[in-house]
Amino acid sequence: MKIGSNYTLSGLIALMIWLVPAGALAQDKKIGFGLQGIGAVSWMKPDVTEIESKGARIGYGFGLMFDFRFGENYSLTSGFNIVYGGGKIEFQDSIPFQHDKRTDPDFDTIPGGTTITYKFGYIEIPITLILKTNEIGYITYFGQFGLSNQIRIKAKGDAVNVRAEQINNGDFKKEVRGLNFGLLIGGGIEYSLGGNTALLIGLLYNWGLTDVTHKNKPKVSLNSLALRVGVMF
Repeated sequence: MKIGSNYTLSGLIALMIWLVPAGALAQDKKIGFGLQGIGAVSWMKPDVTEIESKGARIGYGFGLMFDFRFGENYSLTSGFNIVYGGGKIEFQDSIPFQHDKRTDPDFDTIPGGTTITYKFGYIEIPITLILKTNEIGYITYFGQFGLSNQIRIKAKGDAVNVRAEQINNGDFKKEVRGLNFGLLIGGGIEYSLGGNTALLIGLLYNWGLTDVTHKNKPKVSLNSLALRVGVMF
């Protein structure tokens, strides 16, 4: 899926809000709505020894949360997030590579020893089950697990190899799959601010289940650990 402008993103966000009527959010305590900011550390994990992970990247994100409460201590949560991250890997053997389909229609072969830093951007639609304690003072503790569903909107990167050749902020969309899926597990607290409003703070680990790189290469998954801070209404 290709997103061409900020107007398209704004339209998608407006559509998500429209799907849950404001009146229902205000009147039905079984439906919660919130906003959140995300700070994350992400890294890439190869499944072969010929590719090595060479470091993590600091990422960030923001988005909307929807909480469907089907019990006093249970809820199903989804949302709409824009998240950015990536990682750094080194290829020990030569690989086919296409860094910019506009200027380089054919795949090149780059030598072993090449280090590539990937910079990703995704639309994320998570679906998780949340288990909550009863409120203790003003605090409710929760754990959550589920799935992360991501659609690529950005794939850029830098590459350096043993021949001292470089790619700076190249377009890597041909090298990165359009969809990514992961297993989510985490927990945190909700601090009551009065009424149905609560401050949410949580940690969420995303264990990548699928290959984020081109299908001709060995599997390289994307993992992350995120701090989420939001307000639920």
